[in-house]
Amino acid sequence: MKTFSCVIIISVVYVNSVISQGPPTNPCPELFKYFQDSNGVVFGRVEFRNDYSGNYRLTVNMSVATLLSNDQNIDLRLKTPLDELGRGRDVIYDIYFPVQIVLPKPTWIEFNNQVYCRGPPEQVLPGVGVTNMWATTYQGVLIRFGPNTPVFAITPFSDTPTRRPVTVTTRTPRTTRTALTTTTWPRTRPPIRITTPTTTTSTIPPTPIPSADQCGGSSVTLQNRIVYGDSIEEGEFPWMAALMYHLQDSNYKYRCTGSLVTNRHVITAGHCVHFMNSPLIPIENLLIVLGKINIKNWANEAVIRDVQNYTVHPNYKQQKGDGDIAIVILKKTVVFETRIQPLCLWQGNDDLHAIVNHKGTVAGWGRDETGENVVFEAKKIDIPIADQVTCLRSDDGFREITSNRTFCAGKLDGSGPCSGDSGAGFVMKINGRWTLRGVVSTALRNTGTCDLTKYTVFADAAKFGDWIRDNLT
Repeated sequence: MKTFSCVIIISVVYVNSVISQGPPTNPCPELFKYFQDSNGVVFGRVEFRNDYSGNYRLTVNMSVATLLSNDQNIDLRLKTPLDELGRGRDVIYDIYFPVQIVLPKPTWIEFNNQVYCRGPPEQVLPGVGVTNMWATTYQGVLIRFGPNTPVFAITPFSDTPTRRPVTVTTRTPRTTRTALTTTTWPRTRPPIRITTPTTTTSTIPPTPIPSADQCGGSSVTLQNRIVYGDSIEEGEFPWMAALMYHLQDSNYKYRCTGSLVTNRHVITAGHCVHFMNSPLIPIENLLIVLGKINIKNWANEAVIRDVQNYTVHPNYKQQKGDGDIAIVILKKTVVFETRIQPLCLWQGNDDLHAIVNHKGTVAGWGRDETGENVVFEAKKIDIPIADQVTCLRSDDGFREITSNRTFCAGKLDGSGPCSGDSGAGFVMKINGRWTLRGVVSTALRNTGTCDLTKYTVFADAAKFGDWIRDNLT
């Protein structure tokens, strides 16, 4: 079967000084090149030899020295027509960027399971945010002949004659900054190799972990039954914490959800605060907001705490669910009251099989059915835990983002945790007390956002119980 696609030929030139700051330092100039079309839009291009496999998968990770919203990501577009791929022509992709004021640089380029480019991300300067963007695209075509077929001569694929390749002007690398992971989840994750993250140390005095009768309480007796979720009543989940941030002179913005587990510790996802070996946002620009279900006017009547420090699990690997847990340490303790109570930590048996098909509750401020990435009014949803084998068999993409210390959960009906719910707790009522079992980590992607017809992946907090307790005292 033949597959055809239309390619619009545009006049492009190498970028030199069209952007005010110029292109960033490029770790792979022979592979990745910046171009500018006739409308002034700057984009990237990569080109690979056709391996005649008929299966073409490209994964790209890029870092940009500005803070972007959850729905802003790179767009990978195959330039070579599919019928030309079937005839053995080179595989060319154009990569379009979400912003033009500051250009991103590649940190990882992988084609058909072979890494062609790797480089360091941008690093954080005081008051400057950085976003880490990643995407994967796949095409399958019918190969009509291979490289050793003597009957046909394969003409190398030539670029349009209107393109004028000019070497990009080399510039002094920027002062170091670090990359910010957005909660836009791709279908598959690029396998970035990361050294063991440096754990941020703390001089906070020991804090007692609440006993079983001091945690997991709710002032709401009857539970109503983040997408297609239900509203939350004040005091229903009093451990909910909103992680806020600001950069430069901007107002504070919502980043992630967390769970208060002592009077000065909040558990969230590692990717909410950390990327590779560096913090995403300067610690002094982070705030924890407690006691509020509606964060539209979060500064009113909320309990607000500065962040003293945070600790990320040392085995956390970027863009994986395993170990995607962080403990945020508050500068000042909070006083427990009706709106602010700690969540219980998991006790005893951590065997996942014992709770498969059981439901847990997730509450957060993430994307809802209207498509908003962040909602002011927190929502909740009950979802069942899936068997690990069932999860893995449901989509090959889960093999890259799960481990024996994660679990999958979801209704698979388009409802569930989504962009913005990262870090939220998966809580279950054990012996009448709400208890933390998991932390929202990641999901497969569908058209730029989480695919809620598939499972959501949670870091299994019960598997990290000893590490959590060791870092709370």
